[in-house]
Amino acid sequence: MGSGSLAAMAMFESNYKKGLSRDEGIKLVCKAICAGIFNDLGSGSNVDVCVITKGKTDYLRNYQLPNLRTYVSSKGYSFARGQN
Repeated sequence: MGSGSLAAMAMFESNYKKGLSRDEGIKLVCKAICAGIFNDLGSGSNVDVCVITKGKTDYLRNYQLPNLRTYVSSKGYSFARGQN
């Protein structure tokens, strides 16, 4: 539960149905997390999924990268004197 949880919960509440397959469940989770990412400035930029079944746990790291950062400054930000 983070800052994007309200948007994510709205997706779960409106799209969940009983008897979802594993793939349908993963798609729903991705849709919910993406809703949190795109509707909240404090949320991250990637979707990690963890599928827990009896006797097995699958970690799907970086399953989706819907809001990939394209620019990262290696020098950081700099401002002219008196501009801060």
